[in-house]
Amino acid sequence: MNWNELFMHLSISTGMTIEEVRDQFDLHRLKAFSEYSQQYPPIHVMMAGYFGIKKPVTQNNDNELAQLIATLPQTPQ
Repeated sequence: MNWNELFMHLSISTGMTIEEVRDQFDLHRLKAFSEYSQQYPPIHVMMAGYFGIKKPVTQNNDNELAQLIATLPQTPQ
């Protein structure tokens, strides 16, 4: 998953615009949304599964959010 795909997923799932998603989702909210949607998938994800529509396999999709966060520049604490 890349950032564009994540923003589109959040936009479709929440009904927010891309700008609203960008402005209102920080990393903690992204993680919380990801965990919640794994347990209770958004309707478009369930419908895709019902109709057998699968995401193209380009890499191991396990722990996608952690991989995406790992692409962020690290700041000293």
